[in-house]
Amino acid sequence: MIRTSFLIISIFSLLYGFVFFLTPNFFAEMTQAEKTNIAWLRNIGASISGVLFVGLILVYKSPAKNFDLL
Repeated sequence: MIRTSFLIISIFSLLYGFVFFLTPNFFAEMTQAEKTNIAWLRNIGASISGVLFVGLILVYKSPAKNFDLL
């Protein structure tokens, strides 16, 4: 059950991070935010994709090795 949760959360974070990273204008329009400087959304998207997705996939593949990450 916990491994399945890691897989689901990692896939969700990949999709969420890619929305921020690839289409920050879409997110700004959807939330009706000002579009003066949305470059920070790309940084957040890259961080979400890199840290959450990669980290959770590593834990999903071999949880005993990566127990220190938790």
